[in-house]
Amino acid sequence: MKLSKINLEILGLVKEITDIELYSADKDFSTRGSDNYIVSNIKVSDWLEDTDVVNELNKLELHDHKDIILEEFTDERLRGIEEHTREWEIDYQKEKLEDLVHLENYFERARAYNLVKFLKITDTQLLPKELKFYAEHYSNEFNEFHKRKHNSYKDYLKYLKNKDKRGFEELSNLLNIEREVWQFGRSGGWLSICKASELEDSEFDYDLTMLNDETTNLEFNNTLNYELDAHYTYKAKRSLINELKEFIKDWQDKKESIEYINDLIQEDLGYYKDALIDRLNTEIQEFVEDLDISVSNVKVSISGDKVKTTLGISVDKDEFEIKFNNIAPHLIGLEVGEMYKINKRVGNYLVEFAIAVKDDVLIKAGCHKFSFNNLKEVFNY
Repeated sequence: MKLSKINLEILGLVKEITDIELYSADKDFSTRGSDNYIVSNIKVSDWLEDTDVVNELNKLELHDHKDIILEEFTDERLRGIEEHTREWEIDYQKEKLEDLVHLENYFERARAYNLVKFLKITDTQLLPKELKFYAEHYSNEFNEFHKRKHNSYKDYLKYLKNKDKRGFEELSNLLNIEREVWQFGRSGGWLSICKASELEDSEFDYDLTMLNDETTNLEFNNTLNYELDAHYTYKAKRSLINELKEFIKDWQDKKESIEYINDLIQEDLGYYKDALIDRLNTEIQEFVEDLDISVSNVKVSISGDKVKTTLGISVDKDEFEIKFNNIAPHLIGLEVGEMYKINKRVGNYLVEFAIAVKDDVLIKAGCHKFSFNNLKEVFNY
């Protein structure tokens, strides 16, 4: 005898729930770790090349410094930028997942609105710490919204959603799961989103797996009632169907949230080369700013067996004078803007290069920008 329509509906939902209860996350996701975390692949294949350096210095119109920039931004330095950028990007991903640093919590903002306007809590010091900011910062907005005809908590939440649909959607998905963020893999190429148990440990309140379509309606109903009686409960079939559907929807929503978050991480990785270029651009500008040695910022003097600078450094006089006498001939006759690479140490300090400016040659050593004229005077060169 064929089961009734409502019994067939219950049976179909029970089969869906059985699949959920037997679900293994590695069917749809990558998993790592002894505690079985769902992870997102954060390996990147973008890198910086010499052409990127040339493109950026052209964009910044740094043609006068081209040679020294290209000498500075070697493969080693570019690999360092890549490593540091990757660390920064991963740290930011962790902060986004763990602390939601990139989002405003619209649910807390709506809670603050509800407490201030409907529960009449006007003293913000009485509010929970996480709501105090919203109550103070959005006080005028709360007042204006409360004047509307439709001004409930739900109305205000809907208003916030319409203002920032993308942010609201992202926030909702992130709050829908218990996030746990760790890095996995020998090179840290996997970032966890949550434990697989978010999807694998789902169990419906009642065990209805004994239901099947090879029974009569009477037998089906008796089996169903027996299981419900075992939990000291009675439910109309339509009420049970609603519970079954709600259970399935909650699980599907969690799965979709995890998929959404994984897609967000992958979307961010798509901008990794842009992040590399931004970092390269910044470091080139910082390098050039540090290169700005159009004016000397230090004077030297001799004190006993030491050469002292007005920036508080002292080195052995004999060593300093010997090194100075070795490089001085190379600095005479340099054209304005022409550079002479030095890369020699005096004591513990690296003298990097010299560059000719109008009426002088400036010598770069860390934060020191020595004047060749000043040195010639001190050492009677």
